[in-house]
Amino acid sequence: MRKYLFPVITILAISFNAKAQTEETEKFKKFKLADFQFAGYFTTYSPQLVDYNTINKLSLNPTELQLPDNIDAYTRRTDSQEGSQGTASIVASIALNPFNKKKGEYNEKQIWRMGLSFRDINTYESAYNISEATSVDSISQSRDYFVNAGQSALLLETSYSFATDPKKPLHAFIGLGGQFGFSTSSNLEVNSNLNIITQLPQGGSETEFTPNNFVVKGQSSMLWSVYIPAGVHIRVRKNLGVLTEVRYAFSGNSSSGAGTSFTRTEFFAGVGLRYTLGVFDDNKDDGGF
Repeated sequence: MRKYLFPVITILAISFNAKAQTEETEKFKKFKLADFQFAGYFTTYSPQLVDYNTINKLSLNPTELQLPDNIDAYTRRTDSQEGSQGTASIVASIALNPFNKKKGEYNEKQIWRMGLSFRDINTYESAYNISEATSVDSISQSRDYFVNAGQSALLLETSYSFATDPKKPLHAFIGLGGQFGFSTSSNLEVNSNLNIITQLPQGGSETEFTPNNFVVKGQSSMLWSVYIPAGVHIRVRKNLGVLTEVRYAFSGNSSSGAGTSFTRTEFFAGVGLRYTLGVFDDNKDDGGF
């Protein structure tokens, strides 16, 4: 009996070990690490025009805004003082490829990307002006009061993309993604300027501009967006490549402290570097380095 016991135990041990290894392999076969990526983007969007009451809510201390006592006599601008706006963002991310059970291999044409984004963003704008008479007929003056609100934000992002053959030196991709995060800082840049205009005897005029600019702390916000990423990746040398990417996004910004929120569309254009794991045709001859 004993002479059969040891072989049976050995066989059972091997079977259990093989099963455990298979289960462990299956567990880690769901995804594989595909690449590391770092990219920078320039973002454009339309400004959010609001009145001074909204700006008051956004400030942590409204008295610091130095709102003119006769602000109700000012005329509110219906167009943007700053015009089209744009800011920058940087994103560091990794990508995973899913495992295709039917084919028994990883699908490198599908990419699940996860990353961390840091960006600057312009939020609200409020602009007013007034023309005032003086005791001298040839001299007039005007005052401007406008506030630009901006934030820095940290966001988590994820996207799922479909690509052409990634093994080729050049391939394209398109997908769907989302971002979610919070502002790390919030500021309101206040501009309270005086313009004195003098009509010259010989014709024409002369303007004396006196600026008054300062920054006030603002309320923090929650940010989110849904975006469509599309771009092209070019493998430059071995595993290193460059990419160009554009994103069309629908984004939102909500400040619970101020009770304000908005949504708008944004357009991203960026370039970056990508290190793709694996061995390609052009680095097989030198050992894959």
